[in-house]
Amino acid sequence: MNNPNQDVLICEVGPRDGLQSVARTMPTEDKKRWLTALHAAGLREIEVTSFVPPKLMPQLADAAEIRGACAHFARLTNRGART
Repeated sequence: MNNPNQDVLICEVGPRDGLQSVARTMPTEDKKRWLTALHAAGLREIEVTSFVPPKLMPQLADAAEIRGACAHFARLTNRGART
C-alpha cells in the first residue's frame, strides 16, 4: 500500500457462503448472535443470508428473519443475495 490513508473494505461472507456449505443447520438465534458480534467488531459489509427455496438450502430457511434482525445495525451494508 502506497497510501496509508486509503480505506480497505472487508466483506464478510461467512453467514451466507459459509453456512450454505455445511450439512447441519445453525439455529436462528445463534446466527443472530454471530451477526451481532460481527457488527460489534466493526464489520459494515456482511452478506447476511441468501433468499433461496428452503427445500434447496435448509441452512438458510430463516433468511427473512435474519435479514430483519440486521435492519437496526447502524451503517451496515446489509447484503442478502436474492435468487
